[in-house]
Amino acid sequence: AGFNLGSGVGRSELYYPGAIQVDPSGLMYILDTYNCRVLTWKAGEPIGTVVVNGRGCGSAYTNIGRSYGLFVDSSNN
Repeated sequence: AGFNLGSGVGRSELYYPGAIQVDPSGLMYILDTYNCRVLTWKAGEPIGTVVVNGRGCGSAYTNIGRSYGLFVDSSNN
């Protein structure tokens, strides 16, 4: 998932991925720590889908701060 010689903010780029979890179907959940977002990524796909945040770091209800852990339950929450 992601390829870049540096860090990036595009959906094919990650900036300090801090955690990853793979569900039984093979869908990856990636915590992109310094971009303050969570992406899902299907194996073989060139870009991920932002599922949490994606609007920069912050403390508003529409933002998350830098996080370093990720847990996805059996209902994909």
